[in-house]
Parts: sequence; structure tokens; C-alpha cells
Amino acid sequence: MAAILDKVQGIPVPKFKTGEPFEQYRAREEKYIEDVKAYAARRGYGPERGELISFPVGDGKALYVVLSTRPLVLILITTGDSYRAQFDNRMTLTDVRRAIRVAKTLTSIFKGV
Repeated sequence: MAAILDKVQGIPVPKFKTGEPFEQYRAREEKYIEDVKAYAARRGYGPERGELISFPVGDGKALYVVLSTRPLVLILITTGDSYRAQFDNRMTLTDVRRAIRVAKTLTSIFKGV
């Protein structure tokens, strides 16, 4: 069973500002995700720490960063639509490893696209 954190102390979640170009918001969002991944890689536990995983939800996806594998702790990325995967607190290490493997496979397939 996974524990889900919705924020990391010291890393502010970017919020969309009215009138701001969407590209600027996306750049801040990408920087936030990279900061959370770096935090997890630095402070987490296990070989999967710092990995970004996603699960399809509605018209988008739920994003998580692995903080620890024992106990399993995931950081929910609360930018954009801030979707959560159904039963995310019931995820196991096997589910997380499968999601990492799928993400790496898709990245390798579409690397040149």
C-alpha cells in the first residue's frame, strides 16, 4: 500500500495566473516536476526514487514521483488538472515498477518523434 503526499515542503506548486501565456506556465510546471524529481532522488529511498510515473485518468493523466520504495511513498504532482489515479493509495511496488517500465519503453519507442 502506498502513502501519497500532495506537496513537498520548500517547493511551491506553480499556479496558473490569469493573462499569463500558457507556455510560461508550462515551463514553470516542468521546472516544478524536475525539482520534485531531484528532491526525491536526493532524499528518497530505493532504486526507483525520483522516477516520474503516470496513469491515464479521464482526458489526462495522474502524475506521481516515487519518493521511497520501502515503505512505498509517492508524491502526487498537483499541477494542471491535478488528477489522482483511482485507488492510488492501494498501489504496490509491483504496480510502480510496471509503470516505470511502461514509461521507459514508450520513451524508447518514440524517442525520435
